[in-house]
Amino acid sequence: MGLALLEVGVTYHQLNKYYKAEAYYQRALSLFEKFGDMNMVTYQYLQLAKLYEKMGAYEEAIKQCQKNLAIMSSEKYKKKNPVPRDLLPCLWLLESIYEQAGNYKKAEEVIHIILEEVSKGKEFHPSIIAEIYTKTAIIYTKQGDYEKAQSTFEKAIAVQEVIYGTNHPIVASTYTQVGKMYIEREMYPEARKYFQQALGIRKMNASLKDVEEPLNPLNPPIRDETTKLAAAVSDMAYVCEKMGNLDEALEYRDWELSLVNKIHGQSFSFGSTNTHPKLTFLNNTIANLKQKMEEMKREEKKAENLNQEKVVIIQPTTTTTKKSKDKKKK
Repeated sequence: MGLALLEVGVTYHQLNKYYKAEAYYQRALSLFEKFGDMNMVTYQYLQLAKLYEKMGAYEEAIKQCQKNLAIMSSEKYKKKNPVPRDLLPCLWLLESIYEQAGNYKKAEEVIHIILEEVSKGKEFHPSIIAEIYTKTAIIYTKQGDYEKAQSTFEKAIAVQEVIYGTNHPIVASTYTQVGKMYIEREMYPEARKYFQQALGIRKMNASLKDVEEPLNPLNPPIRDETTKLAAAVSDMAYVCEKMGNLDEALEYRDWELSLVNKIHGQSFSFGSTNTHPKLTFLNNTIANLKQKMEEMKREEKKAENLNQEKVVIIQPTTTTTKKSKDKKKK
C-alpha cells in the first residue's frame, strides 16, 4: 500500500502538482514508519525534500534532509545499514538547497562532510573529489572570495584532466565556471581566455553531423553537445561585446544563431508567432548590435570631422622693421 501511494505521489510530482504529491508522500511515509521500514522512511524523507526544494520551500526541505540524516546516523540504523544508500544523495541535496537559499557557509560545511564520507567509502573515486572542488569553488565565487575560488577551480581542473583528458566536456564546464567568475569581477580579458578554452573543447566534442546537418523542425531532437556549443559561443559573444570588440561579437552571435536554428528548427519565417523564442531573441540581439556598431561609426566620423576643423596652421610673424633695429642700435 505504501509503495502504491509513493508511486501516485511521484506521478503528481512529475506533473508539478506539488500539493497532491505532498499529500500522497506523507501518507506513504506514515505507513512506512508504522511498519518500521526505515530504508523506505529515509527514501521518503529524501523525496519530500526534493519536492519542497522544487516548491522553493527551502526551510521545509532542509528539515526533511535533517530528519533523514538523523535516522541514518543512529546506531540502530547503522547496524542494519553499514553503508546507507541515501546518505550521499541526501548530503548533495542539502548542499544544493543551502546554496539556493543563499546560505553559502552551511553549503560549504556540508561539502566538507561529503568529502569526509567519500574518503571513508570503498567506492572512492577521484571524479567525486573533482566535483567537490568545483562545488566549493562555485560557493567561494558566490561569497566573493575570488582568490580561493580560483585556486580551487585549478585543483578541480587538474584532477579532471587526469581522469578525463584535456578535451572532455566536464573540463569545458569548469572552464566556463572560471570564466563566469571573472565576468563577475569585470575582468573580461581573463574571462575571454577561459571561455575560449571551453569553446575549443565544445567545438571538438560536437560531432560534424550534429553541427552541420539541419534538424527536422517538426520533431527536433535534443542535441546536447551542440546546445552546449551554442552556449559557449554565446559566452564568447557576450565577453567580446563587453570588451568593445563589436565586430567579433557580431560574428559569434551569427554563429550562435546558426547553431540554435539547427537545434530548434525553424518551420516558420522570422517574425511568425511560432518562431522559437531563442531565435527571436538572437535576431533582436544581432539587430541591436548592428545598430550599436552604426552609432559608433557615426560618432567616430563626427569626432574625426571635428578634429579636422580644429586644425589651424599658424605661421610665425617674427619679421622686424628696419626702424625698430635702428632704434635698438641707438
